[in-house]
Amino acid sequence: MLGELAVEPRVRAELHACLGRMALATAYGQHLDCREVTSEEEYWQVVGNKTPPLFGAALKLGALLGGAPPAAAAEMERLGTVLGKFVQVGDDLSDALAIPAGADWQRPSNNLPILYAMVADHPARSEFLELSASHHRPESLAAAQKVLLQCGGVSYCAWKMVELAHQAQAIVETAELADRRPLAQLLGAHVRPLARLLSSVGFDEPLLAIS
Repeated sequence: MLGELAVEPRVRAELHACLGRMALATAYGQHLDCREVTSEEEYWQVVGNKTPPLFGAALKLGALLGGAPPAAAAEMERLGTVLGKFVQVGDDLSDALAIPAGADWQRPSNNLPILYAMVADHPARSEFLELSASHHRPESLAAAQKVLLQCGGVSYCAWKMVELAHQAQAIVETAELADRRPLAQLLGAHVRPLARLLSSVGFDEPLLAIS
């Protein structure tokens, strides 16, 4: 499809290079994800090579095809990378709290809130490790998910998502764009579920304010 586009050779070459980097990075990320991680540092290494390259390539390809200069296209790729991390943490949070237990409980350390509960220093850590081993039992899953809330695992993920949302907002605000509204809408659509979650516990301040 890229080869059939009527674009300059320079742009065509960058399109193919972008797609190739994305495919290689994501394949490597999926390879890393085949084993259980042992620390948060390893978790971010896996995540950084799995979902962010997809979002980064999607935004950069669109920017290049839209005629953006190289610097602006690079900023769109950076935005996609941040957004990909945001989406991955959100998916982890949803999977950890899903009923019945999802596949993430079979490799618990590859899920951020579950990993937090497994390695953080909190009073229910030993209990959580036992409960997570029997997650297929509804009562064990319910108890384990309660620990996720009590130990700070859910709060930690929400904090990381807020941090990533602010990083994405800063990129949108400073990028050289003729119209920021489409990207603001894209970012807002992803942030909206988090805003609803925070609102349910009394936090009603707007997370983003992109002009």
